[in-house]
Amino acid sequence: TERAVECTGKTRSQLIGAPFTNFLDEKSQQDFRNELRQAWMGISRNVNMTMNTRSESDRTFEATLTRFTADVTRDILVILR
Repeated sequence: TERAVECTGKTRSQLIGAPFTNFLDEKSQQDFRNELRQAWMGISRNVNMTMNTRSESDRTFEATLTRFTADVTRDILVILR
């Protein structure tokens, strides 16, 4: 979370609950939507995402999208590195 606060210039409260795609550049938004579809089918994927940041360096993150099922709900876990 601290890295996201640093990179975006947003506060922690602005980041929590905000749509993840709001922080991505246009190409990465489309890539994320495509990868999300794959993750819902159970295919775990790693994809590079470029965030809209204040700094030109440190803009690229690796996102891992993984579907998991807990009890009766199905969710997607997104880990950024």
